[in-house]
Amino acid sequence: MKKHGFVFILVFLTTAGLVSGCAASASSVSTTTTDIGQVTEITLTNTIEASGSITPRQIAAVNWTLNGTIATVPVSVGQQVARGDILMTLDESSLPESLKKAREQMAELSSPAAVAEAQQKVLEAQSAYDTAVQNRKYLDYQDEDVIENAHAEYVLAKANYDEAYENYLNWEDEDYSDHYDTDLAAAYTAMYKAKTEMETAEYIYELYKSESSAQTYSEYDNAVVVAQNTLSEAQYYLTLISGGEIPEEATSASIQTYRQVLETLDGINLRASFDGTVAAIYDEPGILVANNHTSIKLVDRTALYVGISLEESQVTQVSVGLPATVTVDILPDLALSGHIHSIDPVGTLSNGVVYYEVEVQLDEANDEIPINASASVSIQIGEPETKLLVPATAVQSDDAGEFVQVITNGTYQRVDVISGTIMSDDTVVVSGDLKVGDFVLLIVEVTATEESSETGFGILGGGGDRGEMPSGGGQVPEGGQQPPSGNVP
Repeated sequence: MKKHGFVFILVFLTTAGLVSGCAASASSVSTTTTDIGQVTEITLTNTIEASGSITPRQIAAVNWTLNGTIATVPVSVGQQVARGDILMTLDESSLPESLKKAREQMAELSSPAAVAEAQQKVLEAQSAYDTAVQNRKYLDYQDEDVIENAHAEYVLAKANYDEAYENYLNWEDEDYSDHYDTDLAAAYTAMYKAKTEMETAEYIYELYKSESSAQTYSEYDNAVVVAQNTLSEAQYYLTLISGGEIPEEATSASIQTYRQVLETLDGINLRASFDGTVAAIYDEPGILVANNHTSIKLVDRTALYVGISLEESQVTQVSVGLPATVTVDILPDLALSGHIHSIDPVGTLSNGVVYYEVEVQLDEANDEIPINASASVSIQIGEPETKLLVPATAVQSDDAGEFVQVITNGTYQRVDVISGTIMSDDTVVVSGDLKVGDFVLLIVEVTATEESSETGFGILGGGGDRGEMPSGGGQVPEGGQQPPSGNVP
């Protein structure tokens, strides 16, 4: 068995060698040519590149709050509208029963009787406010004549009360007769009235002559504020049900009820929620719509933004206000400038990397730019710097590092450099002891491949010699750039 195995291997190797020996072989020949280039300069700015999409300042789907059939569409796509403008209306004959009940409620809320009641509440609130103001004023009033007069009024009121009280007691001791109850009742009423007047006079007298505490001042001040608010709400409500305009911050319970009914009735009108442009109209007259159905898309293009995501290593290099250049993919020739408008301080983890949302605002809005169009953003994160450039083939390297050969008066001088960014025109940014205008040697290696057919035998592709790099440098092509001396490498 071992012998047969050896024969098999020998046959296989022999066959492979024959095949290899008869196969076509390819060889590569490299040649090196030289040329001359020049040191130039470029102004570079450190930037962060990102991409996103165009979004407007506001965009909204305008929805219905009622079911019904569209009656009119008084606007068109591209039309500018103001907040509150009517965009569509519903046919009143198609409205639900709930709207009829709202109309009945509105008729009741704005009826002459309701207006008269509101007027009476204004008068009562005004009187309460005047009293609160007067009472607060008494706290600061220290006039001796007024105090003496208040004391005199109290003395008189007390005397009247004493007399009325004595009269009441006298009637109470009388024998019962047919008119006993009525006479006693009259005496009691007179006594009660005199007592009330006496207590009021005493209160005013004590108020005038006493010095109020800080808590008393606070209580009276609060009473004035409460009375003022009550009066304002009563006045606002009267104005509202009379057809007038009131401030948005007026939110008493009665005002809210009226506004809710009014809003229900206005549901037959589809109104603009902000100043903007009609971007899309989805329905036409005769179309049946339901609650929450979108009939119009409204856009506010007064400001345009590009939302981008930056990694945590990038977001630390930017701040609000930094300038940016924006390029819309479908409008590459449109030059747009912008700045960072906002930076979300809370990042989002994705695939092990934290990203932060950054919003770039365009400095000027442009109606040519489609909403949601893809855009590229370049954010400037440093001041412009002037850098040296050399052709990429001028940079060589050895164990000592990178270098170029500067040509001066027909001689070569090694200058150590550190290469950086490779530009799109096959030049490279370098730093080193170079200056603009220096001539440098370019090393260009050209590799050619030749194919040949050989019939020699070899084991596993053996046979044939490998090519070696030719020695010696190439010549500068005719018409190539020459250094000032006219010498060539």
